[in-house]
Amino acid sequence: MSRAKGFLAKNDYSRALLEFRSAAKNQPNNPEPLYQAALIYIELGDFQAAANYLLRATKVDPSYSPAQLRLAELMAVNADPTVVREAERRAELALSSSASTADAINTMALAEMRLNEPENAEKHLREALAKFPKNLQASVLMATLKLNQKDPASAESVLKNAVAQEPKSVEARVALARFYLLQNAPDDAEIHYRAALELDSRSAMALSDLADVDRSRGKKAESEALFKRLAALSDPQFNYRYAQFLFAQGRQEEALHELERLAKADPKSRVARSRLVAGYLAAKQFPAAEKVLTQVLKENGKDVDALIQRTQIYLLSGKLQEATADLNKSLQYQPNSGKAHYLMARVNRAQGAMLNSRRELTEALRCDPSLMIARFDLAESLLRASDPKAALELLKAAPKDQLNLMPMLIQQNWALLAAGQLDEVREGVNKARALGDAPELHMQAGIIALQQKQFVQARTQFEEALKLAPEDIRALQLLAQSFAVENKRDAGTVRLRAYADSRPKSTVVRHFLGSWLAANGKLDEARTEFLAAKAIDPGFVPSDLALAQIDLTQGNLNRAYATLAGVVKNNEGEVGARLLMGMVDELAGRYDSAIADYRAVIQAEPTNSVALNNLSYRLSATTKADEAIQFALAAVKLNPKNLAFKDTLGWAYYQRGTYRNAVEQLVASVQENAPVRSYHLAMAYSKLGDTVNARRTLEKALQLNAKLPEAKMAQEMIHVR
Repeated sequence: MSRAKGFLAKNDYSRALLEFRSAAKNQPNNPEPLYQAALIYIELGDFQAAANYLLRATKVDPSYSPAQLRLAELMAVNADPTVVREAERRAELALSSSASTADAINTMALAEMRLNEPENAEKHLREALAKFPKNLQASVLMATLKLNQKDPASAESVLKNAVAQEPKSVEARVALARFYLLQNAPDDAEIHYRAALELDSRSAMALSDLADVDRSRGKKAESEALFKRLAALSDPQFNYRYAQFLFAQGRQEEALHELERLAKADPKSRVARSRLVAGYLAAKQFPAAEKVLTQVLKENGKDVDALIQRTQIYLLSGKLQEATADLNKSLQYQPNSGKAHYLMARVNRAQGAMLNSRRELTEALRCDPSLMIARFDLAESLLRASDPKAALELLKAAPKDQLNLMPMLIQQNWALLAAGQLDEVREGVNKARALGDAPELHMQAGIIALQQKQFVQARTQFEEALKLAPEDIRALQLLAQSFAVENKRDAGTVRLRAYADSRPKSTVVRHFLGSWLAANGKLDEARTEFLAAKAIDPGFVPSDLALAQIDLTQGNLNRAYATLAGVVKNNEGEVGARLLMGMVDELAGRYDSAIADYRAVIQAEPTNSVALNNLSYRLSATTKADEAIQFALAAVKLNPKNLAFKDTLGWAYYQRGTYRNAVEQLVASVQENAPVRSYHLAMAYSKLGDTVNARRTLEKALQLNAKLPEAKMAQEMIHVR
């Protein structure tokens, strides 16, 4: 316990937790170490873990009121009424055994407010104020209750009385000022904030709130002066706000210098360090962020927060192996970390391991059901797997306090759209719009109109989405689709050009216009747009790949290869460029280089089915037919509906001499009018001695294309037999 408290004093939460856990193991009848561990998790924002430790503490000793009371406080703000009811019970238990009766009464009143029992809540709050007239929390809860009852006059009276009871209380003045802000009376709020600052010129709450008031009124200079005063304080809850203000003003370098100063002033503070790292990430200064965390981990390799933060940097930088190593360490120290499992899912997704990604997302939600981003990602994975029903069930199983949030309603609408339930989508869009506006809501309304061929209405919605989010390519794609579906591609080109011209500094919009032109066969015009995107952002890889693809299509193999080689050199782990390099090498007849390219892709992304397929096809022409079959089997397993992959597998069997297996795969592959596959099948039939099917298949293939090299091979073989 002593060692744990020592680590806690240094903000070394990981080591403190290890010591508290050890103490709990050595003293199984003592609730104190479990309680202290819970307080750390509360400080870290991991309320689920905190609740678990508090629950264990109350089981060890039900009369231990600090744990009962803190657990009741956490339960009281839960969305589930049964949990809130349990909070009420535990608060009552704490009340019967604790000297901190004011806190217990307040917690009980809060639970009753959440349970829509205003009479009981008011009764308990009056009891608290009668016993403890200077208890500010009871006054604030009573004022909140009165506001909920549409009685602002009584709420004001309660808070004014709190100020009268404690005229030198900064907190009471701030509470009254915040009430006036809620009532849209900033002048009255300012009076009480300034009164609070007269009592204590270093009050972080008053400085922070008043700075926000001044900023909302356009008083930037006055607001900045207040934020500077906040920055001079040692309170980590508020002193970062000056840097936040600078970021909002576009003064990025000044903001970073301020965050660096705060981190240097308190080198043991994880909060200050995390904010500095977040600042570097916002500024896209990844090496600087990585340097900070690497130094921290040299001093304490078990710092899970630092490991997870560095993982995020590795993900952004495409360093997937390093990210995996850090996550494995994180999960070794905190196996139930929902965030670590979520990030592992992202690593798996980046590697193309979609099933593993889905498993990690499921595990993340098991560890932390409130992790909304993991729930959304898993739902999207299910939608990609054509399972909208499972996606809807997953979203509706979210914690109750999330179900009516706009992001959740938007995600449910996407699942309903995938399921074809348009009436439910309309209802969901209207429900979400009652909470505010969002580009996704216009997209969803536009998709409904598009499906009903109401093209003008659809485009109106997509244009509204773009007004709200000018660089949301999803909206631009839908706008383009509306022209394509109506068979007005030229009009679509005109509109997309006009939109791109209205966003002259947007790389993604210019790139999208290039993609649209390329898809419509206007390759030279598309090249111009991709080059324009590169002029805006020379490091924009998608435009490099698009330019290489155009060169590949037009037979400019050397230029395509040079572009791709530059991308690979400057972007470690860029598999898309390496995959295209393999295709260029094949067309150029550099088969050994192509094989090396495909192997490099598979090493970085083992589930890249295109690389697996292409590598198999090239190996089939060598003495490595067995290896070719293994790669082809893996590609078909990943994408069993891809007929080209079945052809590759069949041809690999053919090269090994397993002709019956070859025919089985090749028959499936020729469901499309693909002459090369038909020639492969004809030759396989011939090897089996099935002359009738061999000749019939050969004749059909010759009608499709008689000039292919495979045509000559098949004709010679079948003629000989």
